[in-house]
Amino acid sequence: MQPDFYQHFQPGEHLFKQGEIGDSAYIIEKGRIEIYIEKAEKNITIATLAEGELLGEMAIIDESPRNASAVALEPTDVIVIPLQHMQQKIEYSDPTVRFILKVIMMRYRDIYARLMHVLEGVVPNASSYQAVSETTSDKIKNIMQQYLEMQDRILTAVNTAVPLNDNNLDQTDLSKTKRLLSIEKNLQRALTEEQFVNYYQPIVDLRSGQICGCEALVRWQHPQQGLLTPEYFIPHCENSGMIIDLGYLITRQTCEFQQTVADRFNPDFFASINLSIKQFDDETLIPRLIDIVDEHASAPARIKFEITESLLMGNPEQAHTALNELKQHGVKLVIDDFGTGYSSLSYLHRFPFDFMKIDQSFVNTMLHNKKSKTIVKSLVDLGHNLGMQLIAEGIESQYEEQLIKDYQVELGQGYFYGTPLTAEQFQKLLK
Repeated sequence: MQPDFYQHFQPGEHLFKQGEIGDSAYIIEKGRIEIYIEKAEKNITIATLAEGELLGEMAIIDESPRNASAVALEPTDVIVIPLQHMQQKIEYSDPTVRFILKVIMMRYRDIYARLMHVLEGVVPNASSYQAVSETTSDKIKNIMQQYLEMQDRILTAVNTAVPLNDNNLDQTDLSKTKRLLSIEKNLQRALTEEQFVNYYQPIVDLRSGQICGCEALVRWQHPQQGLLTPEYFIPHCENSGMIIDLGYLITRQTCEFQQTVADRFNPDFFASINLSIKQFDDETLIPRLIDIVDEHASAPARIKFEITESLLMGNPEQAHTALNELKQHGVKLVIDDFGTGYSSLSYLHRFPFDFMKIDQSFVNTMLHNKKSKTIVKSLVDLGHNLGMQLIAEGIESQYEEQLIKDYQVELGQGYFYGTPLTAEQFQKLLK
């Protein structure tokens, strides 16, 4: 790539400032440049770049405002790459390459957004960057490492942006790539437009027979394909990292629904929300969940987060810390699918669970399998002995309900009580 021109900067001179419209990218020929963020009237250094490194590259795709400022620390020479130069190069490349670059840029901006979420809670009260806690500082460093690594990916993508042909990419692979990118693009639009909606399945108090809560089950209201269930989109969301933002959307919608039902029908009404193991990749998960619960639910104790065994097994120490934070804030915790995987009894006494959910695979086979009955009875006794309440899911008949009642299970869920409903349908059911 031939440079359009060189430019020299003296110490203290800015290449660009936060908020300015980006019109160029820069490659450092000589010298050092500091990248910093202006936050709460503080300048927070996020990177120091030297010879051979790229900066300002967000401008290669779109003329968006600069997310940070860049200042020379010493006499510095750079190669200036105008936006028009890059757009022309990309414009003549294959459509798939152009789309890949845009996907990279979206993820790049997502990394930056996560950095901002980390800083939100610590900078306003900090007199200096050193006042930020060591733990938070490590989080910022980890996010910035991803941020800087993305620079290399973008530069490589631009330098290799050439027309594709049969010699350098198999057409089957190309078709798969385009399909995956199309799915990701549609998912991103669905998140932005809130095409994802919650359906709520009733949970019944088996002693009174009254609906006392619900479980939130996300659906995708696709504009062309109609209502899609989680198996069609959750794996893609987890692989792309979109599950993090989707999780926050589900939590907010559920808390708003719980607040509405509590105000109109029953102040003790609760709602359960499933957490994915991938959501714990977000360093800010727990404080953000707590903020959403505080803002949108009637009370923390009326929100239950359901955790699967696989999440606990993946990183027990991380899970232990996170769940204790949620528990201390007053929300309730449910262990889901216990006994269906490689379960360990140690999870039940190490983690602060309030409820144990009996999987429907046991409930559905109780009528014809004595072993299933024995397992259900053992799980109920174990849960009660550990101070937990039990929820039996998958109840589909009066006979199953009676067996569950005989075992002194407190709560029931399943098609016998109702299918997942929209918020409006659920409130009509309560009436």
